[in-house]
Amino acid sequence: MIQLTSRHGVPLLIRLTPFSGSSPPRSPMLHAWADRLESRYPHVRVDLPELLLYETSLFFDLNHLTREGASLFTAFVAKQVRTHLEAGSGARIAAESSRH
Repeated sequence: MIQLTSRHGVPLLIRLTPFSGSSPPRSPMLHAWADRLESRYPHVRVDLPELLLYETSLFFDLNHLTREGASLFTAFVAKQVRTHLEAGSGARIAAESSRH
């Protein structure tokens, strides 16, 4: 996907799906991975925060969101995509809230 979007001059926004539980809102390893990816591929942006934490009640099981969780995540992603499109391909843009 990275190479294909690069060949065609299309910016690529990577958004990891939410995690359940009580993890810290920031992962140094994940942040370092995102920085390396963006440094290597200037057209790629890893959406911030890298780690989205949602309440366990928003998950059907350990990995899959309920209808309510999916609705919240879809709205979050739509807002972030709009924000990135309006800002252009500049710096990473932090979300207002990473916990639901």
